Amino acid sequence: MKKITVKIEGMMCGMCEAHICDTIRKAYPNAKKVKASRTCGEATSWKLAAQG
Repeated sequence: MKKITVKIEGMMCGMCEAHICDTIRKAYPNAKKVKASRTCGEATSWKLAAQG
């Protein structure tokens, strides 16, 4: 699996984190273990490595 981390500014609460995670899951259905952290200012997800 490949870890992908993106810096995100402006998250102020837990609902912001939830909206970020929902948006990532919707845009990238193959994303696994999507997490967002307002304290770190980033979102992280893992995806399976491309085969072939």
